Amino acid sequence: IKPIYPQSLVPDTTIHPYHINYWVTGGVLIVGIAAEKIGVPWISSKSHITSTELQALDRNNFTAIDRWSLDLDPSNMDYYVNLSDNVLTGIVLLPALTMLDNNIRQDWLDVLLMYCETIIITNNAYLYTPLGPTFQNRLRPVVYYDELGDSDVRTRGSNRNSFYSGHVASATAASFFAAKIFCDYHPELEWEKYLVYGAATIPPLIMSYLRIRALAHFPSDMLV
Repeated sequence: IKPIYPQSLVPDTTIHPYHINYWVTGGVLIVGIAAEKIGVPWISSKSHITSTELQALDRNNFTAIDRWSLDLDPSNMDYYVNLSDNVLTGIVLLPALTMLDNNIRQDWLDVLLMYCETIIITNNAYLYTPLGPTFQNRLRPVVYYDELGDSDVRTRGSNRNSFYSGHVASATAASFFAAKIFCDYHPELEWEKYLVYGAATIPPLIMSYLRIRALAHFPSDMLV
């Protein structure tokens, strides 16, 4: 027998798993955006790769897994560069699908702010942690393709930013954010949540493949 409540006393069964401190969130967003404005031009203004550096390159200084990036068709590079950029846009918008859930949709502002924080923290981790391109100067695979000559596509300074992949980092953050949000709003999930997190690995794997085919990164860059 279901109890009958007056409308004002009906129990609220809606799940609200998060509490947002808007002052802290606002501070993170402001500082994070400012830090990005400083960091992005920095890693984009590295010195061009010289002819001397090109002549000193050795394809043998790689593990078997990374050598895969040196045996691709460079004529397809532009296609995969554009495709990876477009696919990343779609993956970054992936958490919007969580709004199809009525419970999550009621907390849309909190979820949106958390997502903005997630992306900004991911971007700044890429820019400022010791493993990121501010401190690392690993050359992209495209630099090793002699058939491209000394063209700008091979010698530009941004080709020192192979390690690690910002595209894959952003895709991973977006995908796992969506999975985490969905699972937190559905605590009734038991073993099924592992399927959700398993599915969340697919977009980053797709992005990894596209960035390798774009001659932008080595597989080890993706693993990091």
